[in-house]
Amino acid sequence: MSIISCQGLSAQILGYEANSSGEKERVFIFYYNGKDSEYREVIRENRHEMKELEDLLSSAELENNTVKQIRITCYSSIEGTWNDNKELVEKRLINFTEYLSARTGIEEDKFVTRTVPEDWDGLVQFIDTDAYMPMAGQVNEIILTTDVMKGRERKLMELNGGNPYRYMKANYFYQLERVECTVIR
Repeated sequence: MSIISCQGLSAQILGYEANSSGEKERVFIFYYNGKDSEYREVIRENRHEMKELEDLLSSAELENNTVKQIRITCYSSIEGTWNDNKELVEKRLINFTEYLSARTGIEEDKFVTRTVPEDWDGLVQFIDTDAYMPMAGQVNEIILTTDVMKGRERKLMELNGGNPYRYMKANYFYQLERVECTVIR
């Protein structure tokens, strides 16, 4: 899953994808352990992603090809309260932007930031592409018809004795705990 939206034909150019405006974009994804707000290179492919990001920014500078913008979006899973998740992604955002600025020398004014306290869209994408997701139709119905602030997560926890919720927690939630960093040149 990425936040790039490329309409029509797109060309892969030096690790970038051309977007509909003709700009070049490259997305990097950094994962977090559960409800941790600290960026850690030892998690999954974070070290590799950060090295690629640093290399890309260095090559852009060497080629005199300026970075127009770096979009940073911090996400959390649906687990827990919305307010706790909002606080978590805000802490992640501060931590990650400070870390990235210190590592790359890119000024924070190049960053365009956004937070998504509960990544329901990401969860629905996982549900819709997983043939083994129990009661996917009923889960999607709850997500579509129950407001987040009016017990959506609670209803999911109660559905079929909690089996679909436990499945989602084991298979999807850890993948929703992330930061997506899009470099635009």
